[in-house]
Amino acid sequence: MLSNTKKLFINIFYLNAFLFSISIGVLYSYFIKNDVVGSFIYILVDPILLTAPLLLFKLKIVYESYTEDLKYGLKALTSLILYINGLGTAFLFDAPFEYDQFVHFLTFTCLSFIVFILYRIIMVDFLKKGSSLRMNLSFIVLFIILLLGGMLFEVYQYLTDLLFKSYMFFDKDQIIDNDVLTDIRANILGSAFGLALIKIYWRKLKSKLVILR
Repeated sequence: MLSNTKKLFINIFYLNAFLFSISIGVLYSYFIKNDVVGSFIYILVDPILLTAPLLLFKLKIVYESYTEDLKYGLKALTSLILYINGLGTAFLFDAPFEYDQFVHFLTFTCLSFIVFILYRIIMVDFLKKGSSLRMNLSFIVLFIILLLGGMLFEVYQYLTDLLFKSYMFFDKDQIIDNDVLTDIRANILGSAFGLALIKIYWRKLKSKLVILR
């Protein structure tokens, strides 16, 4: 179980993420790009997504099957995703190094764990498929889901820029085709790395996160 000090740190990290997101949205809209779409995402959409760990643990099937450590872990992961993307939006996507690739890699590493947990909740706890759940097959399915999700996000970025004149594609030194390819490559590497970590450490994590009956 997490110590009270670690819980306090995660809670501060998590609560500040809401303020950080709104601040980036205001900064993004009025001082950087004058982009209403980006501002809307940071001011409204991202704070709603940040509440997902809390809402998830309102479900009886979740809080009866998992410890509070999972809730704190999800808080930390969702907050980290927001921080690294927000810092890029405000300052670092135009930096003279490939910060965008780092963001995609780390985001999909974090998403691997989040998607794995959601998949497990659906398959093991809700559908009761635990006895027939094959980890290797599950990881293949999750890898495909993450890959498709990353590709759909690239399409979303392109269409948003095209239709609403937003600035979802940041790297002025790359043409869009190259940006998409490098983003997808980073997504693949991040997903593979995250799923590999889960496979290696799941037995240890399971003892801390899953309530055994």
